[in-house]
Amino acid sequence: MKIANFILPLLLIGGIALYFVLMKGDSTPDPIQNDTDGQAVSTDNIKEEPTPKNIKTESPKMVHLVFFDIKDEMSENQLEFLEKEIKKLSKIESVKEFHLGEYEDLGDDRALTGREMMISMKFKNLDDYYSYQKDERHFEVKKVIGPYLEKLPMSYDYMIQ
Repeated sequence: MKIANFILPLLLIGGIALYFVLMKGDSTPDPIQNDTDGQAVSTDNIKEEPTPKNIKTESPKMVHLVFFDIKDEMSENQLEFLEKEIKKLSKIESVKEFHLGEYEDLGDDRALTGREMMISMKFKNLDDYYSYQKDERHFEVKKVIGPYLEKLPMSYDYMIQ
């Protein structure tokens, strides 16, 4: 029974990771992006110059998922503060993609429960990931959000194949 309690969450996390890998193929452009001040702007009218075929663009190869168990007695202001603090991690230069989301109960018995919020980050390579791990802003965010968490976050890391 104890092995099942350990393996089931790992399998669920693996399923979530596979979902992100499969969704990588979704090339639908996002018509709304943020400008440098964080304000939403439409990109419908922006014409992108085509990338010359002889220039290779390197896509992120490493994914870092972090699952957070948020304290139950949090106010709406505290939740907003927590999200704002976590989003500061996206400003670290080595982070190539950053997504923050809250758990959505879709009625799947296999769902990883007990973790209300998660982040997904992509890095170009392991060196960038290690740079992120050592970044002072990462340590500061961990220190600030700690009191809002029920227990330590869980993470799952993988390389995109």
